[in-house]
Amino acid sequence: ERFRIETRIGGEDRDGGAWHVGVSVGNIRLLFHPAYEGGGFRAECVSDRNPLCENQAMPFTPAAGLLHEMTIDVQCLDGGDVRLDISISDGAKSGKCFTHTVTAKRENIGALQRIGLERSGREGGAALFGSLTIGI
Repeated sequence: ERFRIETRIGGEDRDGGAWHVGVSVGNIRLLFHPAYEGGGFRAECVSDRNPLCENQAMPFTPAAGLLHEMTIDVQCLDGGDVRLDISISDGAKSGKCFTHTVTAKRENIGALQRIGLERSGREGGAALFGSLTIGI
């Protein structure tokens, strides 16, 4: 009913904003754009890119070439909806952190049988993936 995903994630400085990195939980992708001013965090469905939240400015620009700590607390709610509490810490050690909560409807998130690291976009730099931990 409740678990936590912790990862270290980032990307190269190439075509910031044209591509993104993130984590998928079920059918929901939580992502940001490395080296793009303000990071452009958003949540969308993997299957059809239907947005759950439009681009959100982060209090820092995710620096290229660094790993940023991303934590997602997942909580199943009554009725099958899922609450996702996301935090992304600045890998440049500025002390700044982005936090956001998304509540995904059961029909959007689907079964919680898949957790994945994401890198998407035809052009841009390489993704940087560090550790990935899934626990209670």
